[in-house]
Amino acid sequence: NWSTFRGTLLRTGVTNDTGPIYNTTNWTFTNAGRFESSPAVSQGVLYIGNSQGVFFSLNITNGAPIWNTTVGNSGVFSSPTIHGNTVYFLDLGSCCSTFYALYANNGSTVWTKSITGKSSPAVGANAVYIVNDTGSDFLLALNITNGNTIWNFPLGNAADSSPALGNGTVYIGATKISAKPATV
Repeated sequence: NWSTFRGTLLRTGVTNDTGPIYNTTNWTFTNAGRFESSPAVSQGVLYIGNSQGVFFSLNITNGAPIWNTTVGNSGVFSSPTIHGNTVYFLDLGSCCSTFYALYANNGSTVWTKSITGKSSPAVGANAVYIVNDTGSDFLLALNITNGNTIWNFPLGNAADSSPALGNGTVYIGATKISAKPATV
């Protein structure tokens, strides 16, 4: 399982799984758009969105599509996170973005929320953490079941990074303005 961006909520990017020994292709999946984000894998299913706003669920054994759903027209650039039976990700719209919570087993919508940004979510036991990238950005904590805002924290600087979660703390790097120092 690799159910979130960089594998864990701490974003370590480290796994104890062994990689392939031989350079062989097990399967391929081709679609009309580009894949701009990292996939997430959970319970034998790969989840990924494309540049045309279609989100896919694929069997990891043979690459066969399980389901797909159109979520927007500008593309999914956020790596998804799977938590329980829900997959969370951000669709980068042409004017504004939509944050999605979809049922992992069939792709139907649990809830959506208008958010501007492109970071990948961190999902804890009761909240989803995501950056609202508006130029004067906020780190948002959203209710895991309905998407309502629990709290928001002003970052002061623009943030392109994805939040990390560990030990009851959310970590985020902020600034994309070269003249200002970066902040964690």
